[in-house]
Amino acid sequence: MTELIAWAVFLILSTIAALHYLWASGSTWPVATQEQFVRSFIGVQSAKTMPGKRLTVLVATLILAAAASAPWGAALITLPLPSWSKPILLWALFAVFLLRGLSTYGLPNLPRAEPFKTLDRRYFAPLCLVLAAGFLNIALNL
Repeated sequence: MTELIAWAVFLILSTIAALHYLWASGSTWPVATQEQFVRSFIGVQSAKTMPGKRLTVLVATLILAAAASAPWGAALITLPLPSWSKPILLWALFAVFLLRGLSTYGLPNLPRAEPFKTLDRRYFAPLCLVLAAGFLNIALNL
């Protein structure tokens, strides 16, 4: 079961990374305008433009690295990393996704723009909690 979970985490995070690379190219998909993009996916009320290309590529690359850590953690692929780093990385990713997911519900009064606030409560935060559970499963089965 851990192998299936690892591949599912990889697929989800790889897809999210691909979206970020797409956005780094200037696309606003799946919305039409930059303003809609900022309100839907950034959620910061004061933001008026999309994040810069370099920052978005950095975020995409970090998400892709997190994606690769799932099958690596389940011993399905090899990476040029020391074996002692595996539990540290898996537990860190569990903590990151858990805190990101819980922050939506634990800090409900953050000044977030709509529709981001609703999308976050319905989709983004629950997905982070699912990913946290995936990393927890992988870490517990080392």
